[in-house]
Amino acid sequence: MHMPQPLRELSAISFLAQQHLLPTQWKSSSEWVPDFHPLPTGWNIIEDIAVNEPKTMWAEMYKNYGGQYVRTSDGEDGAVELVSSDELPDERKWPKDVCHFTSRDTGVFYPDSIRRQMAWRADGECCRINEIRGRLHPWINPFAELEPAVGVISHTELLVNHMNGLSRSSSDLENLQWAMAGLSLSTGKHEKSRGNWGYALLDRRPRWLSKQQFLAFFSLRGSPLLQLRKLCVALKEHTLPLVEPAVHLLLKQMLYHAGEASETQCGDTIRFWHKELLEGDTNPNGVCCTLLEEVVGLADMLKDKPRDSQAVLILGEIAAFLSEYHAPFKDAARLLSKISTVAVEALEKELTLLGPSSADATHLRAKICIRQLQAVLCYKSNPSPEDVSRLLQLMAMISCRVDQSAKTDLEAEVLRLKTLALDVMSGCSVDVVAAVKKTPAILTEALRKVVQNAPVQLDWKACVRGGVLDDTMVDTESSLCYLAECDNSDVYSIHLLTGLILFNGNPIRGLPDSIRKHPLFQRTFGADCNFEVTETANGDQLKSVFKTSKYVEGRYLYSFFLTDDNQLSAVEFDDLTNDTLELLLPEEEAWNLPKRLVEMHSHWVSREHKAVVFRNVSSHLDRSIRYFCRDINVVDSDAKAGEGGPWVCSEIPLQLQPKGLNFFLDAANAKDLDVVVRHDSRALFEAFEKPEFIHTLRSADRCSIRIDLPRYKLQFWVHNDTVHSRNFVGYRLDQSQPLANSLFGFQQYLALERDGTGPDVQDGRSRRLVLLPKGVVVADGSEAYRIHGDDSCQAQRAYYTYDVQERFSQLSASSCAARLELAALYAATSSSLPLPLVHKTGAEHATELVRQCWRNEPLSADERKHLDDVANWSSSSPTLSLVCEEVCQASSSLTFLHSEKLEYKPLAFSKVGDSYAGRATAYAWARKQHPHNARAALTVLETESLLGLAWKDSPKFFGWKRGKITALSAGASWNESYATYLSSEQELAALCKPGSNSSVPGASKTLCSDVGGETLSPLGKERQQDLEESERNYRAGQQFCLVESVTECLAKFKRLKDAVRRVCKETEKSLLNMVNECPNSSFVSTVQFRLYRASNQLPRAGVSDLPRFLSCDQPLEEFNQLLDADSVAFIQQGILVWLQLCVLETKLDRLVAHAESNAQGLLVDELQVRREWSVHKYPEWLVFEMEGGLQIRPKQVLVAQTLLENPNTIVQLNMGEGKTRVILPMLVLHLSRAQDRKLLRGHFLPQLLHEAKQHFERYVSASVMSRRIYKMPFHRNVELNPDRLKLMRAALEQCRRSGGLLMLSQEHSHSLKLKTTELQISQTNNNTANSNVCKVLQNLESLLSIPSFDMLDESDELLHHRYQLVYAMGSPRGLQARGSRWAATTAVLRQLFSSQTMLETLEQDGNAKITRSQMPETEDGKEEGHHLAAMKVLLTLKQPEEQAERVVADLCHSLAEGIVVSPPYELRWLGMRSAVEQKMLVKSMCESGQDVQKLLEGMEVKEDQLQDLLALRGILGCGVLRHCLEQRFRVNYGLKPGGAKRMAVPYRAADTPSERSEFSHPDCQLMLTALAFYYDGLDTEQIKETFQAIISLENQENKRQVFKQMFAQSSASMNAEVREGVDHSDKIDLTNAAQLQQLHKHFRFNTETINFFIEHRVLPFETAEFPQKIMATAWDQADVAHATCVGFSGTKDTSRLYPLSVTQSVPDDTELKGTDAEVAETLLGSKGVVCLDAYSDCKQASAAAPPPEWDAVLQACLHHKVHALIDCGGLMAGITNRRVAERMLCSLPDAFQGVTFYGEEQWRVLERSGDCEPMHISALLPKYTFAFYDERRCRGADLKLLPDAVGLVTVGPKMTWDKLAQATYRMRKLKEQQRVSFLVTADVKEKILAHAVQHQAKLQGRAEDISRGKEVTVNALLRWVWTNTESAIEEGIMGWALHGTLFRVKKASADPALCAVPDILHLADYGAAATQVSLPEIVRKQHSEFEAHMGEESKGRVQEDFGKIQAKVVSMGNHLLVQVNGFSHE
Repeated sequence: MHMPQPLRELSAISFLAQQHLLPTQWKSSSEWVPDFHPLPTGWNIIEDIAVNEPKTMWAEMYKNYGGQYVRTSDGEDGAVELVSSDELPDERKWPKDVCHFTSRDTGVFYPDSIRRQMAWRADGECCRINEIRGRLHPWINPFAELEPAVGVISHTELLVNHMNGLSRSSSDLENLQWAMAGLSLSTGKHEKSRGNWGYALLDRRPRWLSKQQFLAFFSLRGSPLLQLRKLCVALKEHTLPLVEPAVHLLLKQMLYHAGEASETQCGDTIRFWHKELLEGDTNPNGVCCTLLEEVVGLADMLKDKPRDSQAVLILGEIAAFLSEYHAPFKDAARLLSKISTVAVEALEKELTLLGPSSADATHLRAKICIRQLQAVLCYKSNPSPEDVSRLLQLMAMISCRVDQSAKTDLEAEVLRLKTLALDVMSGCSVDVVAAVKKTPAILTEALRKVVQNAPVQLDWKACVRGGVLDDTMVDTESSLCYLAECDNSDVYSIHLLTGLILFNGNPIRGLPDSIRKHPLFQRTFGADCNFEVTETANGDQLKSVFKTSKYVEGRYLYSFFLTDDNQLSAVEFDDLTNDTLELLLPEEEAWNLPKRLVEMHSHWVSREHKAVVFRNVSSHLDRSIRYFCRDINVVDSDAKAGEGGPWVCSEIPLQLQPKGLNFFLDAANAKDLDVVVRHDSRALFEAFEKPEFIHTLRSADRCSIRIDLPRYKLQFWVHNDTVHSRNFVGYRLDQSQPLANSLFGFQQYLALERDGTGPDVQDGRSRRLVLLPKGVVVADGSEAYRIHGDDSCQAQRAYYTYDVQERFSQLSASSCAARLELAALYAATSSSLPLPLVHKTGAEHATELVRQCWRNEPLSADERKHLDDVANWSSSSPTLSLVCEEVCQASSSLTFLHSEKLEYKPLAFSKVGDSYAGRATAYAWARKQHPHNARAALTVLETESLLGLAWKDSPKFFGWKRGKITALSAGASWNESYATYLSSEQELAALCKPGSNSSVPGASKTLCSDVGGETLSPLGKERQQDLEESERNYRAGQQFCLVESVTECLAKFKRLKDAVRRVCKETEKSLLNMVNECPNSSFVSTVQFRLYRASNQLPRAGVSDLPRFLSCDQPLEEFNQLLDADSVAFIQQGILVWLQLCVLETKLDRLVAHAESNAQGLLVDELQVRREWSVHKYPEWLVFEMEGGLQIRPKQVLVAQTLLENPNTIVQLNMGEGKTRVILPMLVLHLSRAQDRKLLRGHFLPQLLHEAKQHFERYVSASVMSRRIYKMPFHRNVELNPDRLKLMRAALEQCRRSGGLLMLSQEHSHSLKLKTTELQISQTNNNTANSNVCKVLQNLESLLSIPSFDMLDESDELLHHRYQLVYAMGSPRGLQARGSRWAATTAVLRQLFSSQTMLETLEQDGNAKITRSQMPETEDGKEEGHHLAAMKVLLTLKQPEEQAERVVADLCHSLAEGIVVSPPYELRWLGMRSAVEQKMLVKSMCESGQDVQKLLEGMEVKEDQLQDLLALRGILGCGVLRHCLEQRFRVNYGLKPGGAKRMAVPYRAADTPSERSEFSHPDCQLMLTALAFYYDGLDTEQIKETFQAIISLENQENKRQVFKQMFAQSSASMNAEVREGVDHSDKIDLTNAAQLQQLHKHFRFNTETINFFIEHRVLPFETAEFPQKIMATAWDQADVAHATCVGFSGTKDTSRLYPLSVTQSVPDDTELKGTDAEVAETLLGSKGVVCLDAYSDCKQASAAAPPPEWDAVLQACLHHKVHALIDCGGLMAGITNRRVAERMLCSLPDAFQGVTFYGEEQWRVLERSGDCEPMHISALLPKYTFAFYDERRCRGADLKLLPDAVGLVTVGPKMTWDKLAQATYRMRKLKEQQRVSFLVTADVKEKILAHAVQHQAKLQGRAEDISRGKEVTVNALLRWVWTNTESAIEEGIMGWALHGTLFRVKKASADPALCAVPDILHLADYGAAATQVSLPEIVRKQHSEFEAHMGEESKGRVQEDFGKIQAKVVSMGNHLLVQVNGFSHE
């Protein structure tokens, strides 16, 4: 019963083999099989082959019951046994006699009744996989029959969802899996219906397959006999996506299922399936030859199509496989291999550019490895010797890079392809060995591909068992390993199949982790760096040396090894200079150098030259030399021992750092370097910075010592034992300790004082400065404290600068963050006793500082960190803790206005168990004690916010007996002090006397167009009269001069200064004694009072408290409760006198400074400043004067009083006279003291809001008056609800009660009003009472009804008639006729840019400005980029309007003719018309005065054609083209970088896109968007997106035509190599960075590319129109329903178009009335006019095109040596402010230490060191820098420049008077020595000259110097600007009237829907004939239309205002005519 052992083994093997043929799927699955396919259902492999558990084992039964008949055997049970499922009968029932065995039930010996069968035990050792044990029954039947379909299903390869770097969803692959099977699933035969399955299953088509591709995929195996033919068709028609993994598997399944051909194999199968393959050599027209032709054709196409590398792979495998049938396929395979090889070469170049340290290098190496593997797979068998050589080279390169692809996303693909490549090499092994034996040199070639420095000649020998095969040995077997030994005993070996190269027994590979992860390697070369290295033994040591196998950057070789103590040794060899550098260990002690020089640099020693170079440590190897060390005996024999230890270390200047080692070995170059030394002066800075981070250097001339604090970027220099600051010019190190009596235990600061050579008193900096490190305050011992920060070498530490207020003996910070850090210091160093100078504890002073940082907007990260620090040190002061909490809560209260993502984060107190509740309890307990310190009390607002309204403070006074102070009892007075003040003022006033007035001709005669006004318009006459009146007042004003010489005045100033200072000090001392005095009263109370004060339970007043006693917020009685009312009044009177003396003392300081600098003009102006207002009425102004270090000028007082006494008025005050910085704070401080306080709102221009806020925070909020500043940046996107509106309401109420200032921009206030209107309209339209909406509306209306006092800064701009904020209303819908509009737009622009002759004519006539971009040249010298897109067109019509209209009409007519004659494809119907019809079409397009329907009578035009025609008519005939071409790119319009939409948006100024505005006119928007992209070009991502869209086009013909048009335009700019690489869309590979760069270079300005991008990637997603819009305008800004509105500005040209609710007021002051004349005289006195042509032409001779305008402007600045560029004309558009600063800094003279510019929402200073800091914390003052005012900063910005600074003001087209005047007055001292010049462009120059000619004609020969030849004079320029202003005002009349009408309707009507204006422009609107209507008639018609929709009551309320509007329109614009058509200007 047992089989013999051999038979058992054979059976086990047989059944194991059979088991491998079992299907891999255990159960049936029909998910990927078509529903209608006859798949057998219900099959289960387990059930089909399983055998029930045997009940009887036949062998066992035989053994048990066979008895003596059983033959003994040593056999064992095998895997296959005889078993029975029948159970033996019970033995106990067996018969006793064999004769009774008659049935199977009677015993085991009835043979026929026991059913026997063979079974296999599945749990044996032969189990195929462990999973079978659990999935199969333990017994199976190996002879069971399975359904044939089951085998087909299970043995058909499954599609994988990740291969070739592509990932596809499993569901998509399941839908394609059915196409993989080659036979019928049911019968195993071909099924005829299978060919139709693809059509039936189109609904299952994956998105990444087109319909054609899907059908080709399914049909490939539909007919087995036609598979190869269908493959030919698919390859020819390109219907198979060969890059898809599914296609790869399908093709392999199709080709490989027949098996490989062999001579011994039966040919039946091959003849059945692929019999045509055998006919390749005999049938030239057969499948083989056809397939070969298609493969070669595809290979030729793919050679320049690198993105389809996977297609090359599969084609290569196909060609390699078919080469066994048809030999010519070998050549095709070689061609495909070469394609991959060429791609590898390109990737190798890219890898070289990246460098070994790049993080992307590893991924790129993996890509290279994949392409090399693909090249290998193109070979199959019988390779030629050349093929073998190439294979060996590829495998050698692959073997050293496979391991470098680990841990990348391509690792799996590399390993998969490597396995296939090894299979290829195995098949070619015989040929490879034969070729190597014949030509061993091919091994050397393969070796040098990997080891570039390997010998050229090597003797290769085969390796055999026992050694190397030599000449004496017989080659009995082929060897696959060869080795060669070099002369230096190095041994190279190579394996022929794997390509593995060994150097001295070690493989070529990347650096091992022991090297790469070594700290020294990573700090030197970077964490991502890796090299391909060889490994060899290090001499006799066991350690290995790793040498780079290839040159790095073409010249460097490196070697690495680890020493026994794990130290890294690295050597660099420069093959170019033969220099060897060895990397040294960074051992600080050995170097004896500063720590940063050791730790932040890698140190490379040249032992040959005894020199060391220091290189910067970064993320990659930086070979720039930062420091250079050399033996001191060689460099400097006179150097003292110990100066830098054994080395002399020299610092290398930035410009010399790229120089090599040999440069610094030259002693002549080394002697000019600063040397690192040790100097005693370093000790002065050790309290501020750690000694190891302080660098001291000796200058090359040995005259000075430089001290660097590199972590803080601070530099000092020692000269004559004085330490001067290089950062703070004019300051030196202060040896005293200004904080000695303030911050006990803290020494970590630097004190600076003026050295007498730097800033004067006008620069805003105090005499002494203190620098504190930025960080967190920590305890440094028991009684010492320090500021902790990053202590690492690489840290860049910041610092805060504080002014030392001499009068208050305290520090003043310029920012909130600095103030909070100072508060943390005071809190940390606080004790229970007051500080001696300020008479308050550190915690109390910290509380004041934290209060000064209050704000209701989110804190910055630094501010919040410092606030937490203060809270952590506030444990001794509950008040300080609560104030910190209140500031934290306030900053988080309105976060939803800033960002929805911001969340409230409570303060974290340092002590365990501390909390806000605990601090509040402690405060409440302290306040109930008697007495309590007033400094420790919360304010009323703080109490309400933190403790609730119901909390009541304990009484402040304790009923002590009050008395008079001693001085008052003695009859003292302040007369003497006041007399000193009066006498000094009188003496100063006597130093000036009236002078003579100028006799220069009046500005009105220069500027106005004629004399007498006969030809002037009504507006022109009015403006001339105003200017003449201003001139009379200006002439009537008195001019003053000095009575004495400046020297005599200086002596008098110093004398008065000493006297006033002495009296001021005495008065101050007396006041403090009185305030702190204990009057003679009850003895008990006096003693108690003194004891309480000594213990700080009652406060002691300091100097800073005196000004506060004038305010009711801090009564004097709180500080001294023993003073009676008379004493309090007496002290307050003394404080007023003392404040006046303080102001006078500061004034004398300024006078001394002016006299010393001989500034007579400033001296006279300062002497004219006298106090003519009552200090008793306005005490807060006096405090503001004292604290701000200024004196309010009489005109400022007059303006402020005028605004206070005359509500709803606007006042003019000249620029630079202190409107924002003086008058506005005056108004706020005065109004905040009013009994009936209103909400104070300051309205600012958006560009000035941040700067104004900084000023108010410092001088109003962080002052002794301490007024809070609020912000409420509301915008439409804010999601409102009742709770949020309650918070906003509470903030406004708090602002009103506290006397704070709410700072707003235009958008903030208008958005709130528009939101209200929007909700009202929405509620009305819905006709439902939504409770939530109702609540929101109620709260919004309550917000708007708060009584307010609005102060408008720059009121002429805020109330400008052109401003409007628009909200689109209704549901958006697609743009009507978008296709026709866009086709018309592109057709016009295409025709415009192609009409070179017409454009040149326009340019020559001065009617257009054509700018051609400057492009580089190609390698062959041809001009690059010479195509349409490199050109900008700007209409600059210089003729009068009538002539200009004719020029535009001729232009449009020419364009229309060109379009009709040669229309684009979209408008091809135009070219199909007859000549007569084409003329009528041209006329219809251009002549808007005629109705289009009449013009087209008798002509058949379809509806879509009519849409096209109307779109063209709108652009050409209705003014869209002219309007758009007159707009300046990036000045009036442009793209918004990073914006939500990619359409063109309006610009507020040059390079300043509007935040949320869009163009409402659809055709303008399309035209400007196209122009913007034409001029700006596409960026790399947009280019990528465009070509991706082109590649994705399913229509191949469409794709071909689109790409053909694009390529035709850009091909001329390409060289031959680039042109060949991108001349077909199939060659585009967007993953190839080099090719993408070329595409961006040549196609970014390609208009066809841009058109495609806009049409397909922009317009479908971003064009929509809304049915209505609502708007807020200047009329809403001046709404006085619930507010008083006042304002001021430097110009008033637009005041005639102010809303009717406000009026322009002129105070009764001669000087103020003469402001316009003063401005005109100042402008007329400018230096001159400069034309930009002179600087544009300087480079034109050598360049293909002139430089951009901004570059020429910068050249003009350098040529004229100006100190400031004021870009009023927007000529710097196209370059960022930061870039301007960088460009200027490279070329400016050394006198300029930096550039001041506006960036990142604040003024910044770019220093020569490269540091860029905010101006308020920068050490450099603007006066020492070049100042750049961009266009937005040409109004309101204020920088203090040098007294003799010269500015250059740019002038743009349509420049107006107010804009030019505002820009010019950025130079604040034009009355003194400052001057300006004007810079005009060529087109502006032509306009000015044309205007001058017209002016001369009007003068009728009057003598007038209008021009000198073709030079523009200042007079001509200003006259042109004056005329432009008049035209601008007239153009704004209509908009002003419309805005006023809408505003009055909104206010009067109960129906909010009347405020909504229709906002859809239909193309049909262009069809009507345009007519000219007078402006008053249009306004009357508008009024009538509105009145028709209003009720009688509402109509009555608006009629009066309508009448006023009409009257003003008649008076100013009765002569104006308006052309009415479908176009309205934006």
